[in-house]
Amino acid sequence: MSDAGKPKSQRNAMPSAIVAPKSSVSRTLGGRGTFKRVLDYGVRSWDGPIGMSIAPNPEGVTTSRLGISIGRPVGNAVKRNRIKRLLRESFREARSHFSTPVDVVVLVKPHETMTLADYRGIISRLVERTCGKLSRKTSPTDESETKA
Repeated sequence: MSDAGKPKSQRNAMPSAIVAPKSSVSRTLGGRGTFKRVLDYGVRSWDGPIGMSIAPNPEGVTTSRLGISIGRPVGNAVKRNRIKRLLRESFREARSHFSTPVDVVVLVKPHETMTLADYRGIISRLVERTCGKLSRKTSPTDESETKA
């Protein structure tokens, strides 16, 4: 079928059935204030060149969100973007380990790019470690029981 008879806005347009609908809640952290909140009030853990800081979600957010902090010393833009893609995929698979929605910031130090399996292992270890720390930090302790 030719595009000649169609209006300009519909020529070479992608069919709407292929375009995935956007969710109303973002799965990524955005803004300096959000990163600062997670880094200031969250629990942190490191595994080699990858660190993770986790904080509880603010009210009304129902999904775990990810932010990645990776600076220029890690490498050029191609290398940094590859590492971010691998970390996002690793986090997507580890997202089910969270019992409650949390905000996560992944911190990256300079290193040689690893395989997806390496990043999956690091992220899963960090999730277990930091979720354990977070549950100990946020678990209520009844002071009256400890004094009695």
